[in-house]
Amino acid sequence: MAMLDSPNGVLGELLGFWKVSQSFIDGDNLLPVGIDDQSRKHHRLSDEDVQFFRNCAVELVGQIRNCMVTFFQEPPVEDISALYSPLPNTPVSATTPKDSEFPSQSPLPPVPRMKGEEVYAFFPPGANSLGAVHYLGKVMILLGKAAASMAEVFSGLGKGNIQDDLRSMLSAARERTVKAVSVAWLADAQNCKVMEDWTRGIDNRGVTKMPGYFSAFEKEIILGMQSIVYLDKVRNGETAVIPPPSAKFLTTVRGQFVRTLYKALQGMVENAQRPFEEEEEELDKNGLTSPTVTTRPTNLTAHSIDSRDKDTRMLLTLSNLQLLRSEIVPELINQFEIAFSCTLTDESKTIRDALGQIDTQLFDEYAKPLVKTIATTVRNGVLSPAWSPLPGKLATDVKPYIYDALLSMVDVHAQVTITAPSLVQQVLSYLLEQLSRELLESFKQRKTYNLGELLQATLDVEFVNQTLSQFNTPKSSEWQQMVYVELDRGSDGDARQGLQRELGEMKRILGSLRRYSRAEL
Repeated sequence: MAMLDSPNGVLGELLGFWKVSQSFIDGDNLLPVGIDDQSRKHHRLSDEDVQFFRNCAVELVGQIRNCMVTFFQEPPVEDISALYSPLPNTPVSATTPKDSEFPSQSPLPPVPRMKGEEVYAFFPPGANSLGAVHYLGKVMILLGKAAASMAEVFSGLGKGNIQDDLRSMLSAARERTVKAVSVAWLADAQNCKVMEDWTRGIDNRGVTKMPGYFSAFEKEIILGMQSIVYLDKVRNGETAVIPPPSAKFLTTVRGQFVRTLYKALQGMVENAQRPFEEEEEELDKNGLTSPTVTTRPTNLTAHSIDSRDKDTRMLLTLSNLQLLRSEIVPELINQFEIAFSCTLTDESKTIRDALGQIDTQLFDEYAKPLVKTIATTVRNGVLSPAWSPLPGKLATDVKPYIYDALLSMVDVHAQVTITAPSLVQQVLSYLLEQLSRELLESFKQRKTYNLGELLQATLDVEFVNQTLSQFNTPKSSEWQQMVYVELDRGSDGDARQGLQRELGEMKRILGSLRRYSRAEL
């Protein structure tokens, strides 16, 4: 691209040549005029000479344009050695091996090709999107300034329309550049998962550094793409050589933006789901890592993360997704809308839906074993023959299965509080909903209740309700009320009257049990 450098490159020489030529054409040169202005007649050009110089300038502009079109639109040569002149033969001497042992000219290796459907002469194989928007952005600005300079100086010369030719060249170069960057952008977004190092964020310990890394990456690409698409740093006077991007062109960029977000989100889910041990074994098997001393959870500090634990990875990823949904993705969408002067109404909905689906999928995967444990505990407790009080005995305590279910939730509460505090309400509320639902399904199977069983069931359900009241939701409250409806349906009149007589004593028992359990829960 050195030829486009105005001060020193080929374009600079062309502009200098035309400046001198124009001075002769206009008679503004400052050469000595001789005695009595006798030399002045030699400083003027004939019409044929003027046309010759104009044709030369137009031809040189066309050659520069054709070089740029070839550079951006043609694929790279298969064998770069074809571009080099033959190497000179080395003179034979006493110390030089024979030609058969050491040939004087060795063929250069072929140019490596990019993976994918297309290859680009201007885009090195394996280049990433960050480097692409940085360097190709500079190239496009250089090309835009060169086109603007040539259009401003040489428009009107020759038979064709130089300005239109330069506009088409710039439009094609921009389209190819954006296409190449878009391919690298999507590939890099797919690989964003490798940025997850499972270290806590500096300002928010409830998330990892991954959302911040991803935000910085996307912002850099958006700004770089905006610079390439609009070439707003190229404006040169009133020259209209820079074509505005078409609606179809902008739609392509918008679609790629949405796809990169989705690919990055998929990578985050893969990080959460992939067991640490499998990844470590695979790398060691390939000989790509050296033996390292693993850190046991007991040695972890307050700032460490045990990424070998799947629940920890799940919780942190869910917390990262929460941050992405509430702050980072809306901020990126807003930046894209400002950069490209558009409104991403449909795209925003698509992104929100994708975030919601991924969050739901990951949350269900995390909560499924917890719900299964609680469901098994409740079902075995309620349907056990030992659940019913002895004949003539009234309930004075909740059954052990209630304590077991609540203690499992205490463990979850402790883990979530340490790992991702912002998820405590969501996780515990969901588990309470599932606990209430399982109580309802289990009590449905008992069919009938005498007074002792009615009091025991009421005590069990009410203890759960009061202990976890801060995590109650409309759904959990509804299921708890349905439990009471089910108990009432299975009780006779004597049991219902007895329950009314024992309500005062039951409240006293519940208050006592709550005081004893408050320290643990």
